[in-house]
Amino acid sequence: MTSFHPTDIKLREEHCGHALVLRKAGTPYDRNIFQTGVAAHAVLEAIGKYTNEHGIPTIDTVKEIADKCMSDNCSIGREYDGTPEPPMTLKQFQDGKEIAIKHWLYNSLPQDAMYEMPFAFDKDWNEVDYYSEDAVFRTILDMVTLEEVVDEDGDVTKVATIRDYKTSWHITNEMLDNIQRRAQAVVAYKKFDDADILKMQVFGLRNGKLIEREIYTKAEHELLDRWADDIMLAVSILQRPQTPSPGANCMGCPFTSACQHVSKRVNNHENIIERYVATLAIAKALEPEI
Repeated sequence: MTSFHPTDIKLREEHCGHALVLRKAGTPYDRNIFQTGVAAHAVLEAIGKYTNEHGIPTIDTVKEIADKCMSDNCSIGREYDGTPEPPMTLKQFQDGKEIAIKHWLYNSLPQDAMYEMPFAFDKDWNEVDYYSEDAVFRTILDMVTLEEVVDEDGDVTKVATIRDYKTSWHITNEMLDNIQRRAQAVVAYKKFDDADILKMQVFGLRNGKLIEREIYTKAEHELLDRWADDIMLAVSILQRPQTPSPGANCMGCPFTSACQHVSKRVNNHENIIERYVATLAIAKALEPEI
């Protein structure tokens, strides 16, 4: 059974179902826009795991950790969902490494966090092994911390903080209520079912902006259950055959240059504006290769 990530749902919504078909078929696409973020995540994960085991590192140790990550990712490459990816260029990783180190200098990592946590669920929201054939939904949480907060009356509140790192300059409050954040909230709700509060965070690595939304699980359980139903409905729709719908939505699609439906639209559509849009989408997709 095919499994899907929140990014698959987003790809389907922003572009079309055929883009998802091409992704699942392993169609090559331009990874340049993603690699800096991947590199920054890899460095922060490695620093975080070192911190958990050895305590807060020195800047020299952080640089050593980052250099080893760079060596591994630029010579071997990483695997994502079991699929090997080509090694990064030196510049791609160097950019991500510098962003991660600068972030760490001003935002030290906790000594009890969990990093890059993989989760998978079946169609009934039962947690399964990440690579299980029953898995229909998968996601990875960048960083999770669990704590108990005791108030002045001695009452204990269990808090799960789920942090998502972004290399985008534009960190907006809309990010706290998109498909990725809802999916992360549902996963945390299912996994850490004794948490009283879910703190959903987005942390901008470039600008240091941190935004947060608190979800009180007992008071807002109906909201979380509805999000869970919405996600599984979306997954069931993605499991069905997908129909291409080329048009303005092809702009920015990572698979435009490989899509036969866009090419046909360039040559055959009776509307000159539609042909122009399709041509422009292909040109934009090819720009990184020029």
